[in-house]
Amino acid sequence: MQEPKLFQKLCEKLTRLTNVHELNENTLLDNLVLDSITVAELSNFIRSTYQRNIKLKDYVNRGNSLAELHLAILTCTENELDACSRSFEGYQQNMMAWFLVLMLNLFNRSFFRIKVHGHQMIDPTMQYIFFANHESHLDPFWIYCCLPRPIQKKVRTIAKKEHWDNWTGSFLSGLIGGIPIDRTGDVSEVLHYTLKQIQQGSSIIIFPEGTRTGNGKMQPFKSGIVWLARESKIPLLPVGIQGAFEAYPRSQSLPNFKFRRNHIHLQFGNPIITDSTEFQNQTDQTILHFLQKKIEALRGLE
Repeated sequence: MQEPKLFQKLCEKLTRLTNVHELNENTLLDNLVLDSITVAELSNFIRSTYQRNIKLKDYVNRGNSLAELHLAILTCTENELDACSRSFEGYQQNMMAWFLVLMLNLFNRSFFRIKVHGHQMIDPTMQYIFFANHESHLDPFWIYCCLPRPIQKKVRTIAKKEHWDNWTGSFLSGLIGGIPIDRTGDVSEVLHYTLKQIQQGSSIIIFPEGTRTGNGKMQPFKSGIVWLARESKIPLLPVGIQGAFEAYPRSQSLPNFKFRRNHIHLQFGNPIITDSTEFQNQTDQTILHFLQKKIEALRGLE
């Protein structure tokens, strides 16, 4: 395809993503207000249309024009390794995962009363995007321990990159297939990497709020989960967590070990089909509202 036609297609794609019309070579990317999900969709477009890999975060909010972006795409190395793959190399699951399950079950029985419901309905031969409200540091480990072993072996968990700042956090995150995400930066590379893991057979654990609750109430979901669901077309499976905030609130560095008199509930819901025309045609906000309602119902708050 000739360069002018490629540039026209780039402008058309940006118009659809941003609703900004009359784009030209001098249009600044900064003026388009590209959020992380828009950047992820634009990255997908560049890969499929230009057959190039480029780190868009190096060009967004840096005073670059559309012409400069177009030139950078055309001149980047076609076979350039995906920077995301390099970043996460070495964070794959290892054979110590069984030890984590054993120790966490012992820890749970010693200090908490964990009640799990609905996990027997998980099909161990299927892939899922498990999504849950985020109440404590232990949420991903509790979910992991409830999964069938075939899913445990290939599950990946999206977690904040600060967990990798020390050896302990890095080790524990690695056991559950941790994918580090910079919550203050461009998340498009993480989303693309996660999609690649799904395409290779992995299931995903994700917390759409993006961070733990500070007051026990669920926060608005971010739209990354919608992009993943649309692109991967694998079922979403909701997990409602209730009581974990009281056991291990965000304000404490260690769990409240006197909390054993109360229960922590994990309620697994029914899978949500994402490859249907009805789901694919819904707006992001409609889907996010629907997913939040699912979690609220599982927590018994609806």
